[in-house]
Amino acid sequence: MFFANFDFLNSPPQLYYLQKRTNKTIIGGILFLLYLIIIIIIFIYYIVNYYLNDRYDISYSLHKAFSGNTNNNDLKGIDPKFNFSISIYKINKDFDSVEIYDKFLVYDNYYNLLENNTFYSKNPDDIQIFIYSICSDDYSSVVDEEDISYVVNFTYQGYKIEHQNKKIPLDAKNGNYTFFKELDFSLNESTLFGVDWEIIKYKEEKGLLGLFDDWINKKNEYVAFDISSINKITTEKIIKLNLLETVDLRLLSTINFRERNFQYVEYKRTKKSLLDVLANVGSLFSSFLAIFNYIFSLYSRNLNNYQIMQKFLSDPKS
Repeated sequence: MFFANFDFLNSPPQLYYLQKRTNKTIIGGILFLLYLIIIIIIFIYYIVNYYLNDRYDISYSLHKAFSGNTNNNDLKGIDPKFNFSISIYKINKDFDSVEIYDKFLVYDNYYNLLENNTFYSKNPDDIQIFIYSICSDDYSSVVDEEDISYVVNFTYQGYKIEHQNKKIPLDAKNGNYTFFKELDFSLNESTLFGVDWEIIKYKEEKGLLGLFDDWINKKNEYVAFDISSINKITTEKIIKLNLLETVDLRLLSTINFRERNFQYVEYKRTKKSLLDVLANVGSLFSSFLAIFNYIFSLYSRNLNNYQIMQKFLSDPKS
């Protein structure tokens, strides 16, 4: 009868014929203790998992504007700036990289000469780079028959995404993060590169706690920029510009950033709170309780009917 004291699964009968508020049983007590043990194990698991594992739920979405709709309120106030530098080198048969930047003229679309390995900051919609050769009739000062490839190294300021970082999930201001793209070109043809770029937004959703961030003007959005794809087109013959009778200025390559296509990537993260854990555990409490109640009802229904009939038949007739 000890286990019967733990029978909290039994519900009160419609009639108190057995002279008890609930008809406690050993089976009901055992089932309730089993239910209690399972709930305690689940509770401990959720609590340990909360403190040892990831604290944030992450979502990813790709936003595209409808055709003809170039107004995107989500991107208002964002002033994209690419910090970039370029260098040019050739790769020889031993796979060694040899700088040959001084053999070329590198200009932007405003005819400003770009220095080697010098960082410039520009709006990506306004980045156009032109690479000209400064050789005369031949490339003897640049070309070696054993050269394998010629490469433009486009280096730009990168970023780091750490979804579980408590302070900054998207760090785009640390100068230690640099990305680069290697664009190969030829000295015998003009190579045109079309660069597509994208905006990366990271937003923290803090629920009620975020209301206080608005009061103290705390930033909950972070922005970075990246190159999404590069398209390459080559001409059959190299494009020549005749500036002097004895010198041909050859256009070896152009790097053209395309206008923004109003597409951007967005990450959102929501911090898991202890209340979320308790809510999840509470939902499991009710689910398991319903299961155990159903199992016990199959037993108690027949038992109550049997005991009622037994009580009825055993009462002395008046």
